[in-house]
Amino acid sequence: MTRPLFLLLLLAAPAAADDYPKAAVTGPHSAFTLYLPDDAKGFYRGTRFDRGGVIADWHVNGATLFHAWKGTHTPANADDITGPCEEFDQAGPADYAAAPAGATFVKIGVGELVKEKDEPYQFMKTYKVANPGTRTYALAAGVHTFTHTVTAKSGVGYTLVKTVEARDTDTAAVLRLHSTLTNTGAKPLTTKVYNHNFFNVNRDPVGPNYRFDWPAALKTTKAEDRYAELAGDDPKALVFKGKLDKGYVYAEYADLPAKAYAFTMRHAPSGTAVEVTSDRPLSAFRVWGISTVICPEPFIGIDDLASGKSFAWTTTYRAALKK
Repeated sequence: MTRPLFLLLLLAAPAAADDYPKAAVTGPHSAFTLYLPDDAKGFYRGTRFDRGGVIADWHVNGATLFHAWKGTHTPANADDITGPCEEFDQAGPADYAAAPAGATFVKIGVGELVKEKDEPYQFMKTYKVANPGTRTYALAAGVHTFTHTVTAKSGVGYTLVKTVEARDTDTAAVLRLHSTLTNTGAKPLTTKVYNHNFFNVNRDPVGPNYRFDWPAALKTTKAEDRYAELAGDDPKALVFKGKLDKGYVYAEYADLPAKAYAFTMRHAPSGTAVEVTSDRPLSAFRVWGISTVICPEPFIGIDDLASGKSFAWTTTYRAALKK
């Protein structure tokens, strides 16, 4: 079935402040909740992340992956979001620098935003939305499809289609995200997209219970705060030596594998292991975390996408079933 998003939201209007428009998704071995975008009542109303396909949780093997990781939820805050979620142009949209104060620029996944001051782009800032674009939502054969179309005054335009579905198999719970970005503007479109991956299992604080394995040795080119102290010395894994009870960890990596990206998250107490793969190569790779969440951040580059052309990528989360 396909319905305009405004009609869907009227049918699912929140009865309480924390009852956001959402859809339940179930597979043979897993279940998760999707928050639906809404400018007035949605769970996420910030101007940083793509508002389509926000995943609240994922229930697998008796464990829950992904949670609201901040003590108080404020929908308009830049990072008050959950689960696997994507951001475009963290360093600044291509048309931001040339825009004078008071003009608009395009943030993919959000809309046409106002550059209020002549200052560098700030991804944690909440910008005024001048043009939210057009959104639709469709559900057919278990596939949830979010479509966002924006046409800006500057000539920048796009259609972003994201599908979210459970594709469980006999041996694994599988969460699949597929996106297609089409350039509908007059100029070539260059952007970078990454998945923030807000991992937390059963609200267990970040520390030695978590481990991340990389498919190849990575060179750490930048490390901040407690990363060097806690993150271990194995270039093929992130292994915590102690609890991340204060401060944060942050690292940037080089010597990235030439093939499509992949990594595995392991949580020892629950026996959870999630393999994350994509069909596109890495353009950058980072890790950030605090006590309540640990986030591997793989980037994909989209360069000189010509008018009328499309670029697609698929990310798959696979959790083997316990025997």
